[in-house]
Amino acid sequence: MNIVIEHTYQADVISVPDDIGTHIRKYQEKFDKWLYDKSNDHGLWVIVDGKKKAVSFGTQDFVNYLNKYAVNGKEKCAIVRDGRD
Repeated sequence: MNIVIEHTYQADVISVPDDIGTHIRKYQEKFDKWLYDKSNDHGLWVIVDGKKKAVSFGTQDFVNYLNKYAVNGKEKCAIVRDGRD
């Protein structure tokens, strides 16, 4: 299943297994919770004066999250169309 991921100035298309695509909002909410959990050292933090102040991420980071935490051996998620192209 293809899903459009919208950012402020672009939209990317990702391919996901149907069961993930059907519940994509749930996975987006889980990603957001994981992303902003300051106990996570996921490498997407913007560090200012040694403190986690914000996050910087893109579609590939969401795809990586899905592949690591949601796919469970099924077909992998991938970017089909990068909106910057």
